[in-house]
Amino acid sequence: MIAEHNTISCETDGDSHIIDLTANVQETVADSGVNTGQAALLVHGSTAALSTLEFEPGLVKHDIPQCDGASSTSRCLL
Repeated sequence: MIAEHNTISCETDGDSHIIDLTANVQETVADSGVNTGQAALLVHGSTAALSTLEFEPGLVKHDIPQCDGASSTSRCLL
């Protein structure tokens, strides 16, 4: 079994800043030479998170900012 470990580093601007890591992950996997398998992504930081989103025009600029400041007891459904 082949195992590969790589790091992708990035910084956000805070305030629910979203970064699309798709190209970074695709490049890292391509550079690894591994043709089949799984990619596991981890994030460090008490306020950092990984998520998956379908590409929807307006999602990042319109829908997600409406959730900014939502408390843990409130719900923001997208």
